[in-house]
Amino acid sequence: MSLLRYAQEAAYCERILAKSGLTILTATLPRAAAPTHWTHYPEGDVYDFESGAHWYYHSHANTGLAAASETGEGASEPDATAGLVATATATLPSMAAPTSAPGPEHGHFHCFVRPDGKDGPIHHLIAISVDAMGRLVRLFTVGRHVVDDVDLPVEDRIGLLARFDVQLDAPNYLVNRWLTAVVGLYQEEITVLIREGAGRAVRNPALDVTAQLETTLADKRLSLERVHADEDDGC
Repeated sequence: MSLLRYAQEAAYCERILAKSGLTILTATLPRAAAPTHWTHYPEGDVYDFESGAHWYYHSHANTGLAAASETGEGASEPDATAGLVATATATLPSMAAPTSAPGPEHGHFHCFVRPDGKDGPIHHLIAISVDAMGRLVRLFTVGRHVVDDVDLPVEDRIGLLARFDVQLDAPNYLVNRWLTAVVGLYQEEITVLIREGAGRAVRNPALDVTAQLETTLADKRLSLERVHADEDDGC
């Protein structure tokens, strides 16, 4: 699938959820009670046995772009921003760009692949940060100690990106497809982050966040559209 097609699929998922009064975040978090920090959502994580893709969402007490500690130490506490995600956007997002810039980070999706099955080794690929409206704000890699990651050569880890493909109904099909699309869309950037993060982790094994990129889907789509427009002009 082309990068532009991944961008279009991510935008499509957001738009269909918005028509139902949902966002990427509200479709992931439980509706019965406010989410708590450090708790994995959905309960039990998400695992696609065909591809080996695995993910969960969680938030921290401090989730600013300065990258709070990822160690998970400390008791869970009520999420102070939970009320922000209870109300879906009143205006349907455009396929081209949202009507407002994303806000501060609410939490992030940790994305892995388990190539040898659910009970086999787990390899972290990327964390996808979103704001309280479920909009992409950051991609980052983490030290192995943060997510109990099993060591893997850098190029082998990069090779697992193509296997992150979640085709499941639960907790929400569109959330699963959105995550798949974001990983596919940013595969080149994630490759760079994995390589840079691995190098920094060797120099400083205590690092929690090893590499990061602040980004939005709107900016990525616009850059791709410009490239395609320039290619068309050159024909």
